Amino acid sequence: MMSTKDKDPYQNITMNIEQNSSSMLEDNTSENNQQNNRNIHKRIKESDDSFECEHRDSSDYLMRAKNSTTRYFNNSTYRNTTANAIPRTPQISNEVVPRSTFPPFRLSFNENKLPSELSIIKDINRQCRISLSFGRYSSFGKKNSFLIYANSADQYDRLMTKSIWPTMICDLNYVLDSPSKIPTSYSIVMLNVPVQWNIVELENDVKKQYSTIVKVERFYVKGGKPISKVRIDFSSSEELKSIIKNKSILLDDANTSYKIEPYIPPTKNSSLLQLSTV
Repeated sequence: MMSTKDKDPYQNITMNIEQNSSSMLEDNTSENNQQNNRNIHKRIKESDDSFECEHRDSSDYLMRAKNSTTRYFNNSTYRNTTANAIPRTPQISNEVVPRSTFPPFRLSFNENKLPSELSIIKDINRQCRISLSFGRYSSFGKKNSFLIYANSADQYDRLMTKSIWPTMICDLNYVLDSPSKIPTSYSIVMLNVPVQWNIVELENDVKKQYSTIVKVERFYVKGGKPISKVRIDFSSSEELKSIIKNKSILLDDANTSYKIEPYIPPTKNSSLLQLSTV
């Protein structure tokens, strides 16, 4: 049997080489690890590292974008509604809106040589202390008739006061004819009037409260059946203003009143209502 001393010397050399190689490999690995650690510490200390800056800028951008989106949906003041607004088609209403119109005042001159339309309007405004804006010579009948139109209820009431009219207009004599037709804006509709009430007695009662009432008429359905609506015409807007403001008309001092609504003239093709005087 071979002793330890008698072992192959080459075997001992091989073992020594392997041990040396293993030791050198461990030393290299340890040295590489130490170098890597130094590089990591060096990267951390450097504040201008391009990768870190790029990563940080990208994160900031994503955060700002997220906040902006959240703010858009949570706060209406940041929404650009003008750009995304859907245009709406305007709706055309079939409701008839009453237009206040007033019948004209007629001035008849006896002279053949007549002043201009503007001269007449300016002279009336100066002498009557009013602000008329429209008048014209009549296209029917006598050519020397001049028509004056009021712009408002206040102007119409003032022109109806005969004391304001001068003796002469543009140094010419004239004859004044006030309108006989009541403006539609001077009419109201009294509601919920019992159909069995006598219209003459009702007219006498309301005239006790309002002296400017001219006429009271009941509405009838075509065919002669009365309904619970009554038209009341006024000669002046003075009392009418308070009635429209209160939306009711009184039959005595305070206790008995009825609701009212503005009068809207029926159209030519309307066959629902016709107005009759009893």
